Amino acid sequence: MQTHLGEGNATNRPPLFNGTHYRYWKIRMQVFLESQSLDVWNIVEEGYVLPTTLEKDSEGIVTSIKFKPKSAWTQGEKDKANLNAKAKNSLYCALSQEEFNRVVNCNSAKEVWETLETTHEGTDQVKIAKIQMLTSKFEDIKMLEEETFDEFYTKIMEIVNSLVGLGEKMNESKTVRKILRSLPKRFKPKIVAITESKNVDNIKIEELRGNLLTYELDFEVPSKKKGVALSSQHKENDNESESDEDTVLLTKKVKNFFKNRKNFKISDESRSEKFQRNSRRSFIKKDVQCYNCK
Repeated sequence: MQTHLGEGNATNRPPLFNGTHYRYWKIRMQVFLESQSLDVWNIVEEGYVLPTTLEKDSEGIVTSIKFKPKSAWTQGEKDKANLNAKAKNSLYCALSQEEFNRVVNCNSAKEVWETLETTHEGTDQVKIAKIQMLTSKFEDIKMLEEETFDEFYTKIMEIVNSLVGLGEKMNESKTVRKILRSLPKRFKPKIVAITESKNVDNIKIEELRGNLLTYELDFEVPSKKKGVALSSQHKENDNESESDEDTVLLTKKVKNFFKNRKNFKISDESRSEKFQRNSRRSFIKKDVQCYNCK
């Protein structure tokens, strides 16, 4: 079993759905069905019921409803049956074995489509809860200082596409205004230029993206790595400071050593001079002694 949407490059083959990325597959599958013909997609939306015939009694009162035999079908009924079969075949070809087992007993393409919706999107109550959660996320999201605009754009468009996949209408102007409100201070000059020169409601999302990407190229984006580098630099500075303190302390000790050594030398020299003076005095006294009386 394939574990990714690997059938997306062929225009004549439906995108494979294996149970993951349902919203992405749902949009692509709808477009694929519409590309076959709008009538094929309409039969998925409106549904299909086998032709029936009414049996009446002698008084014209309906007594029972029975399925029409195919031999009695009108051309219009045959055309609708063909559309339903074509839509069902496309859906079945797009499903992995596990997903196929969920819908194998469905009688119409509409039933197949709705079974997949309920399985992967939940009931109406679940959809409403998801829409509320995503709407809150859309309102709260802000571009971080260390983010690039493209990273922020990817995040906000994932939310928008999820809302659209759940059936929520998202005006392009609403998304454009949200993006402009959510940018950090470094984009302020560009925001002012855009709002003053253009009507924001007429700006296309891709046009806005291109303008902001171009503007961002002139600025260095703060990054988490840079913060880590700064932190590392602070640590190095701290280590350098500690090293400097050790060096100063060692220098003082060396100076004190040489100072003490100098003082010791001076002290030694002083004692030597004193000894020499005493010796000299002693010698002088000896020279003046009398040889007779001593």
